[in-house]
Amino acid sequence: MTNRHSIWETGRIAALLVASSGLLFSQSSSVGNIMGTVKGPDGKVVNGALVQALTSRGVQELRTNNRGEFIFRQMVPGSVRIKVSAPGTSGFDSALTVVANQTNRMDIKLGAQGITVEVVDSRGLETIDTAQATTGLVLTMTEISDLPIYYMGTNRLDATTFRAPGSVMDSIHGTDAQNNTYVVDGVAASDANYGGKIVLLNNDFIDQVQVLTSGVSAKYGRFTGGVLNVTTKSGTNEFSGSSRFEITNDKWNSKYRMPGVAYYYSNLYHYPLTWSPVADHHQTIQSYTLTGPIIKDKLFFAVAYQTNSPETRIVSKTQPSMGAEVPYTIVRDSYLLDAKIDWQVSLSHRLSAEMNESNSRDLNGISNGNVTTLETLSGLTKTKKGYHSLGYLAQLTSSLALDVKLNDAYSRSGGTGTGPTGGKIKPTWKELESSDVLDNGYGSDNQDDSHTKTGGINLTWMVEAMGTHDVEGGLQFYHFTRTGAASPTPSNYEIVFRNYLPGATSISLANRGLTAFNATDTALYQYFPTSGEADTKVNSLYVNDVWKVNDNWSFNLGLRFDTYKSANNPENITYSFQSLAPRLGASYDLKGDKVHVFRGGLAQYSGMINQGNLRTATVTSAPITREYVYVGTGGANQGNGLDALLADGSVNWAAWGNMAGRTGAANPNKVTDPLLNRNVFVDPNIKAPRTLEATFGYTYTSAVQNLSVTFVRRWNDQFLDDYCYGNGMAPGIAKIVIKNDPNAKQDYYGVEMSYRRRIGEDFTVGGNATWSRTFENAGVNLGGATSQSNDFGTGNIPTSQLNPTGPAPGLDVPVMINADANYRIVLGRGTVNLGLVGTYKSGTAVSFRSGTAQTTLDLQNQGYASSYTRYFPEMGVLRQPEVWTLDLQTGYEHKLVGKTLIYGKANIINVLNRVRYMTRDTSGTVVSQGMTFPHAPSAPDGSLATNVFNPNPTYGLGQGNTFPRMVQVILGMKF
Repeated sequence: MTNRHSIWETGRIAALLVASSGLLFSQSSSVGNIMGTVKGPDGKVVNGALVQALTSRGVQELRTNNRGEFIFRQMVPGSVRIKVSAPGTSGFDSALTVVANQTNRMDIKLGAQGITVEVVDSRGLETIDTAQATTGLVLTMTEISDLPIYYMGTNRLDATTFRAPGSVMDSIHGTDAQNNTYVVDGVAASDANYGGKIVLLNNDFIDQVQVLTSGVSAKYGRFTGGVLNVTTKSGTNEFSGSSRFEITNDKWNSKYRMPGVAYYYSNLYHYPLTWSPVADHHQTIQSYTLTGPIIKDKLFFAVAYQTNSPETRIVSKTQPSMGAEVPYTIVRDSYLLDAKIDWQVSLSHRLSAEMNESNSRDLNGISNGNVTTLETLSGLTKTKKGYHSLGYLAQLTSSLALDVKLNDAYSRSGGTGTGPTGGKIKPTWKELESSDVLDNGYGSDNQDDSHTKTGGINLTWMVEAMGTHDVEGGLQFYHFTRTGAASPTPSNYEIVFRNYLPGATSISLANRGLTAFNATDTALYQYFPTSGEADTKVNSLYVNDVWKVNDNWSFNLGLRFDTYKSANNPENITYSFQSLAPRLGASYDLKGDKVHVFRGGLAQYSGMINQGNLRTATVTSAPITREYVYVGTGGANQGNGLDALLADGSVNWAAWGNMAGRTGAANPNKVTDPLLNRNVFVDPNIKAPRTLEATFGYTYTSAVQNLSVTFVRRWNDQFLDDYCYGNGMAPGIAKIVIKNDPNAKQDYYGVEMSYRRRIGEDFTVGGNATWSRTFENAGVNLGGATSQSNDFGTGNIPTSQLNPTGPAPGLDVPVMINADANYRIVLGRGTVNLGLVGTYKSGTAVSFRSGTAQTTLDLQNQGYASSYTRYFPEMGVLRQPEVWTLDLQTGYEHKLVGKTLIYGKANIINVLNRVRYMTRDTSGTVVSQGMTFPHAPSAPDGSLATNVFNPNPTYGLGQGNTFPRMVQVILGMKF
């Protein structure tokens, strides 16, 4: 007779598999490892037990060593069954998910012969490692697809970040999204110019997503926020594929509600303020994937393609300040292409190659001022992004593995055929009062190219010394280059003027008023774009050791060393520095069974200096400019636009010159050369932003649920800012130096909890909750070299007025809760899926009360700005209202033949249509002596008190609302 015991019974025979608990073992290639120990019914290790890994690419077999240990290295992520057999035992059989960049640890205890051990499948409960102090989130795209996420085309990846504890959208632990690092299959996918992602992915091609928020391995660098690590699908021994159609239409959605500020001005000026109806604004995204073998067990492929069909079209109209409106169509389309080949040369050697390419096209969708005629439209804008990658994996010995990876991620925009359609001859005109753009548009066909070349040689090996050491170390390189030039207009000419002529009824040249010898009201600008290049190199060495002392104690010891070199030309901005970033983590498993684990850690992270933070010091966006005043020819057209141009539309140089009245291209009124007239410089001794981190947490894991609670404390410093020095270059011109601000600090502390439970086979619930605070002492734009804290010298204006210490705007969210549930109901050959997502966010800090204040004449004479934003911290911080939403997915899939099924889903976002405003108007005025405001609401009949905050009429009103209810339909097929 066979006895059957459940793992829940007292005195159970435990084969407790914590497959979701893994050593964070990130390699440059997206592979995972499985290691474990096999013990017999008597609790002693079993030597020579047969361990089989049944993978999608065949069966791998190992024998346990004399310590009962086994390890499968460099496995393709995905579902795997582990079988263990040994004489005199019942054996072991269970399923798990190989998580990329982690080592899944298994402690297996075999039952006595004749006793069947019940092991619960842990798939769907994947978590970040408990063997070290690492927190974050692991999700498969299958799980994400079963939840209501709107506009998933290329944004489904973004929807994973906010589900990680300690994150608010892309902000992790109070750090702005530009300071995160993004990795796709070992390819660095972060934009070194402004941060963010430079690689777009077909969501059906994504397999797994990891969000690492604290206790991150020394393998990762160049970040102070968190790590978003993406693994794409690979081919297997079976063919599989999918097709998906995402359909959206604005007519299905609730109407967007006008914010309070818009209503105020609508009533004030007595005109109806409504959004123009969208005659044609719909989108269908098509996605196709196919994976399978080329040669079974040897050569595998995976490909994916995604496109918009039909094109996204938005019907709009020109908006001249006078004359007839003309309809035009904005067209947007794009495609994504992914391909991967894996060659399993032998059981110990594997080669891989992959590519990604995204092309997007925008016709007439960008404006800079009021579009008045079709010639002023932005024309065609093209962007191409992607990467190429080569990888080599080798199992050199049973305990030593090699991983080599070479990558090139690129981004290209502009080029021949792009830019406005007004041509290379006609100047772009702009009327200063109405912002009418006339005759030609803004922008050009200049091409902008960037490449991010990365690579690494990584070794992982197992060492026995006072326990087991899983050591990973290697050399990494990172090389970013960007070239480009900026032409403000297609012809490199721009004419600005103020006001049309009296009685004008059209925007024709004859009605454009030109004022002679007045550069403020009328000017011609001739641009000479400057080509430039940015070059950043980072070479890194790292070592990371996960040391398992015994069944209870584990330590994570890591050290990362980076050398940075950067150069911007033609400005000759150069800097270099080194950083040393140690990592230390410890975990204590209370009973050695991975159920109750306490963990703590200390870490230092060094971030990148994004090139965009130095943009004010570069010249590629500031071309050499010649300014001409209008002189006029003295003929019949003196003072109107006909006098400014020749018959072919080119500049009439007889009408333009300098204040002395000399005309012609050789007689500019003023020349601005960004190299010769530079007043912005970069300190060659700048350092990268830095984060210090301390964590302590507890994790509970069982076969059907996991709970994690973590306290996180972070200190961020070494932020960049621009320092202004009065009369640094010449009287009235301040010298500006971008450097590290030793006084700029940011502090984060929070308690983060995540929970997930599977109830039966068909119901899963979970979510996360974070209580946190983020404080900084630079007010706004901390880290972006744009804070005003050092813009007015030392002591001239109190720091509390320039940048007070307090809750960080946009980052301080005291309470953030995300919850989700998924329930599947089997109905014959079909399955109904119900997915629910709820989100709650307490009032986000918007800003201190503030208003524009004037500086003294003395400061202005030194070159400082004439005004500044005066903060009033004593009045407290204005916050957004609390926001909560409920989203629903209903879906049905029906099995046809074999593994082929069809499905349909409907995502309804904000089911209850609960709309709240997301931002508030914080505008006000700081009154100087002698200023009067007869229409101010607080003093309608006279002067106001000086040097106090006087709110504007729209103060406190909403400026933008949350999205109303939106609907999306998804149809597809899988096999």
